[in-house]
Amino acid sequence: MVKEKLFLTPSSGWLLIEVLEDDKSSGLILTNKTPPLKGKVLAISGDMVSEFGATIPCPCKVGDIISHTTIGFEEIDYKFKKYRLIPFVKVIGVWS
Repeated sequence: MVKEKLFLTPSSGWLLIEVLEDDKSSGLILTNKTPPLKGKVLAISGDMVSEFGATIPCPCKVGDIISHTTIGFEEIDYKFKKYRLIPFVKVIGVWS
């Protein structure tokens, strides 16, 4: 299998994810009116450094399926697919 070169490399503290359709059959019940969004991690930048100098490692790895908040990301359409650039701090959880 030949790996395709990514069209975009995220900056420090950001993830590039492929948008996944929301799975309504997961059995999760959320009290928030806007449920979190799902995506597959395609690329991870280097660790993020906070304004106080602390290093914040990425909470996931390439290939993970994550949920993230509904605000604070950039949406990209490339070759008829949807992608998002999201900061590490917007990751809510990693699906197992």
